[in-house]
This record gives sequence, C-alpha cells and structure tokens, in this order.
Amino acid sequence: MLEKIFPFYFIVSPGLEDLALNECTTKWPEFFPEEPLPLFNKTFGGFEAEMPMEKGLLLNQILKIPTRILLRFADFKCRDLPKLFKKIKNLDWSPFLSGHLPQIKVSAHQSRLFHTQKIEKTIEEALQTYFKAKPPKKKYFETAKERPPITLFFRFAEDTCTISLDTSGDPLYKRSYRPFIGKAPLRENLGAALCFSLKKTLEKVFPQENQFHLIDPMCGSGTFLLEGKYWSRPNQNRSFSYLAFPLFQSSPPKLIDPKNQTEELFQSFQGYDQDSNVIKGTKENGLPIDETISLKTHDFLSEEKLEDLPSSGVVLINPPYGKRIPLGKKPQVYYKNLFEKIKMKISPKAFGILLPKDQLSFLKKTDPYILKEKKTFKNGGIPVDFLIFCKRPSLH
Repeated sequence: MLEKIFPFYFIVSPGLEDLALNECTTKWPEFFPEEPLPLFNKTFGGFEAEMPMEKGLLLNQILKIPTRILLRFADFKCRDLPKLFKKIKNLDWSPFLSGHLPQIKVSAHQSRLFHTQKIEKTIEEALQTYFKAKPPKKKYFETAKERPPITLFFRFAEDTCTISLDTSGDPLYKRSYRPFIGKAPLRENLGAALCFSLKKTLEKVFPQENQFHLIDPMCGSGTFLLEGKYWSRPNQNRSFSYLAFPLFQSSPPKLIDPKNQTEELFQSFQGYDQDSNVIKGTKENGLPIDETISLKTHDFLSEEKLEDLPSSGVVLINPPYGKRIPLGKKPQVYYKNLFEKIKMKISPKAFGILLPKDQLSFLKKTDPYILKEKKTFKNGGIPVDFLIFCKRPSLH
C-alpha cells in the first residue's frame, strides 16, 4: 500500500501558498530523486497532489511551511444520513484506525446534509458498527494509545462527501525544539516561510552571489535563526499521527537523507535582543554552538554601535506591533526610527520586515533601498505585510 497513489492536501496559511509549493517542489528531488515530481495544484489556503502514500507521509518530516498534511481517503455522493452510515461502515478502515474512535471534524457547504452534530453522530455510530464487526488487533489498539490521536475531516460540498485523514497530529509548526518562547512569538512555519522568501528574493536581485549572513536585531526566542539554520534538516524528533496507523506500527516509513543535502539558507546567523534573559532562553532553544551562530544582548534602538557585522549581511526582523508589546510611541514614529536604525547600524544588502498591514505609508523615504517583495497574511490573527527591501544595484 505504501506505493499506492493517494491524493494529499497540504494546508498552508493563506498568502503563503506560493512559498509552500515552491518549498515542496524544491525539496522533492533532493529527498526523492528517483520519484517523478507530482503534478501540484495550488488552491486558496494550500495545495494538492497525488503521490505514493509513503512520500506524502514523509513530507511531514521534510516541509517547514505547511501547517498540516491530509490524506484524501474517500470521496462519494451522499444526500442523506442512512446512506452516509452505510458508506462509512463499509469502508476499509483497518490500515488507518486501530479501534479508538478518532476525533471528527465536519464542515458542510451547499449540501443537503448540513446539520453537523447529526452528521458527526452518524459517523461515530457507523465507525462503532465497523469496529464491532471487524475488531482491531489488541497490539494495535494498545500501541495507538501512545501516539497522537487521529483526526478525520469530513467535508460536505454540493452533496459530495470528502473524507481526509490528518497525518500530522500536532500542527507542523510545533517543532521538536524551542522550549523557550518569548512574549510575542512568531510561529515556526511563518518564520520558515519568511526566511525562504528572503533567500529567493536575494537570488533574483543578486544572482552572482550565493553567500548571505542572516542578522535578526530583535530575535526574541530566535524563530528566524532556528528556521534558517534547520531549513534543510528533517524533523525526526517528534511524533506524527500517521505513526498510529496500524499499517505502520510495526514498520513505519523511513526517510533516507539525500546524498547532496539541501544547502542551508544562510551562511551564518546573528541574533540580538535587549533582554539578557531572552538571549539566555534563546540559547536553550536548540541552536547548535558553532562558528555560524552568534547571540548577544543589545538594544537595537539605542545609539550603541553593532560590532563584527558581516559584509554580506541581510536582516530579518519582526518588531512589536503595539499589541502584546507596547511601542511606547506612535507607530509612524516607531517604525520610521526602526527603518533608520537598520540603515545606519547595519546597512544590509537587503532586509525583510514584518509590519501590521498598511504601515508602509509611514516609510515614505526608503533610499537607498527599493521595495522588491510584499506578502500579506495573518500572524496570530493580525493582518500583516512582509516587506523585502534591497539596496539599489549601484550601491550594493
């Protein structure tokens, strides 16, 4: 069954679909060199493709931008509850369910079946009937207790029921590292997406250069540093819900590291924060102690100079929005001052900055930088713009 083709759907934060799809198509040939690249279809909030089951499941370990990966299990017309009951109890659940009643999430749109509570009750009764007729092996039932619970998604649209199995468990932005979390943390998948976006822009603007050094002057718990450093490293130190499938309990699919490992996004990583306790916590967040990592206490908005900056430095910064962390000044004053500090204290080749939506108007004079990229999405429910500025060609 591992080589059988299944449709998979990759859930992505709206606004970041292009980046997530680009990540997948870039990493696929690195990790699966003998497997043809699937035909991907981008949708709002994600992308989809048909691929061997094993490859779709292993992408949970490889990809850094998606939030969750769903395996499309079944698709059928259904207009009433009795037919739904019959369909569910007659499906072959044995490779995926171990006897525990899964979590069930139902959505309905333009369907004759629309009462989600009645739909959920019917599904539960059908699954219980199935388990009674085909009891699972005890060893599968016991082992599954130690794994993340399985969630089934039932979507009813225009009288068609689509069943998807969650293969991820916890959202994929929950990595196996980072015990320390700051006051206003950026989710890891967003941090990974912005690191990747900056690197792709650098490749377009500076095609003759391939070495860039990442600087985060307000690093907090180090999301940009961690995601940039671990971009190409599979996440094999956490559990995923597909490991609870009876199909894999005795022999889970294994990821073979590529011979030519995907390069890191940046050559080195420097992080600064004004709070020494934050820097101490960030050092505990899984960053390796080597020559490519530097963490220091520094108030970036002060007049104090930054020392030992690399010549090909680029900046990623997620400043306060005035919500959880107060600005202390009007936004237009704060962000204008921050922009000037980036220019004067670092003068990077390029920088990416995450701001509350529509704050760009405060930055009327951006010389010697030109806006090269803008992406809009939500961070913690707050609409934000990610802006990438690069130095004018004659000045870099």
